[in-house]
Amino acid sequence: MDEDARSPEAAIMDWADDITYAVHDLEDFVRAGRVPILSLAMEPDEFKDEFGEFTSRAIERLKDKEKFAGIDWDEVLANFKIMVQTLYAQFQRHSGTADDLARLRSSSRVLINSYVSAISLQTGPEPLLVPPRTRGEVELFKQLTWHYVIHDPALATLQEGHVEVVNNLFNDLFTWLGRAEVDKSMFRLPQRLLDLYGLTASEPGRDAYNGPEPRQARAVADYIASLTETQAIDLHERLRGTGRHSVSDPWLRY
Repeated sequence: MDEDARSPEAAIMDWADDITYAVHDLEDFVRAGRVPILSLAMEPDEFKDEFGEFTSRAIERLKDKEKFAGIDWDEVLANFKIMVQTLYAQFQRHSGTADDLARLRSSSRVLINSYVSAISLQTGPEPLLVPPRTRGEVELFKQLTWHYVIHDPALATLQEGHVEVVNNLFNDLFTWLGRAEVDKSMFRLPQRLLDLYGLTASEPGRDAYNGPEPRQARAVADYIASLTETQAIDLHERLRGTGRHSVSDPWLRY
């Protein structure tokens, strides 16, 4: 077996992940009212073509990626349209009733069975044979979540803000930790950050650290990763001198 070849188990897991992102995420966001599945399944009217607008943008994003080289997108699009109309044309806005959930899960089962049964094992560096049309169709279903949820400006603005919070937190804590070590004022730092910094001096592989700065960066990154969203925003405001906070907030004591 080629040392660079993936194992069949790894290939199957990757394909299972693709199906999960394509089908189960879609099911979740249809239930939440974020993906207008009925509009996508209906024939366009003279004012709006929801299906055409979505697929043109999705295929434009995908067609030049090496992963999808050789896919006939016209063939994929034709079959994708049939699947959407067949499985979702009778849907209304999901209201959470048992009948709604049963219809949605029935559609999900059809898709999952179709995509699981389409694959086969083969010899060579890529042990899983996925027909190009099937791969393209699954990717279009995945793009529904990207198009209507992940790329939605309401979420994108939050993501940009969260990136700024994390960047600022890292820079502020890294600077503070370095200064505190020089000033011998480490006791003023959050206890969990101190504990994580202490671990960098005894953990396996510690000899790979080239000076104190990499250790400090590692400890700060681990500390930020341990925070909840609420804690991260709270700490960011504290370090930037904004918001109204109490010295008795308990979470910073550990």
